[in-house]
Amino acid sequence: MNIFTYNGLCQILGEENVITYPYHKEYSESSYWELVQLRNQNNYSEQDIVSMIKRGEFSYSFATPHIDVSRFVSLKDKVDIPPIVAIDGNDKLKNYIKCKVTFKREIKRETEEYIPLPFSSYIIDDSRFNNIDDNKKEYDVFFSIWSLSNKKRELVYNILRKMKGLKLKLCLYQNGMYKYPLMEYLTLLAKSKISIAISGAGEDTVRYWEIPSYKTMLISNERTNIIPNNFIDGEEAVFYNNIEMIPYLIEGYLKDNK
Repeated sequence: MNIFTYNGLCQILGEENVITYPYHKEYSESSYWELVQLRNQNNYSEQDIVSMIKRGEFSYSFATPHIDVSRFVSLKDKVDIPPIVAIDGNDKLKNYIKCKVTFKREIKRETEEYIPLPFSSYIIDDSRFNNIDDNKKEYDVFFSIWSLSNKKRELVYNILRKMKGLKLKLCLYQNGMYKYPLMEYLTLLAKSKISIAISGAGEDTVRYWEIPSYKTMLISNERTNIIPNNFIDGEEAVFYNNIEMIPYLIEGYLKDNK
């Protein structure tokens, strides 16, 4: 199960009501995500799970991304599995087992079978950035990208570097290495007036949600995937149709908010 999905379910339902199978070491013993609470798990066998299902201890089964489909198939041969809720990344599962519903990160059209579930931001209660108001913002623009392999992001990176008079903070990850530890990255984001999120390999990105979560203005390309309750252009975020608009959007916002 994705570690954030698992933690979310534990927070909502209670840790004692969420059973993992198979055991996931990273959920209980170690995690490079310093935001995530480590949880207690039992290392259940398949027979344990079969017995618990027969006793009616589960209301739903969650099939998370990259699950070993053979485990579900093996269980299905032994017991009637509770209704299955599949999380994005389980496209192969439907070839073997019928899912009650599938949440997809990126879909163009909602159906009874597929429900949109975009990324989100993990909100942290930390005084390092929760108490930063507009008057305490240190940077005009913060732009963070994984690498220059994405042409659209490279173009924006170079546009920002050429802009004059900006208090600019650029964060470029290279060779798979983070330039800043996670909490420092979030603090820099919170200390910036504007940040930019650009679609990459997929339409949805975590940064799209992180930026407004930390009270920073979001500038982004318009997204074509279904996003329930998306940000309102001009009120909660600013969307552009052409990358060349970005300098004018930045200059206009900074001028209006001096």
